[in-house]
Amino acid sequence: MKNSKLIEFLKTLSANEMSEFGRFLNSGSRREAKNLTIFYNYLKKYHPHFPEKKIDKATVAQKVFPQDPNNGKKILNLMYKMNVLLEDFFIQEELKERTIEKNFLLLNALKKRKLD
Repeated sequence: MKNSKLIEFLKTLSANEMSEFGRFLNSGSRREAKNLTIFYNYLKKYHPHFPEKKIDKATVAQKVFPQDPNNGKKILNLMYKMNVLLEDFFIQEELKERTIEKNFLLLNALKKRKLD
């Protein structure tokens, strides 16, 4: 997991952004919300350094889901889902700073719905 895109993305987050990402994960209704939260809480403990021994896939799977025989597959699925959500979080954070682009996106969405 050390060289995964997910870990590389998480390393770039400040402590404040990491907390905001946690709130982002818990917002809305997601089928995997509970598992994502458990996985996030485990990774958060090691932010921003992520020691290789602690974030090895087998180690993480055993720590996060010790009772599940398919825990390795579950971790891979959670990594994928968290990566997608992290990309969405990056976009959301960028839009907070760029109100002009945000307004243009809103206008385009309204135009598609014939609400302009």
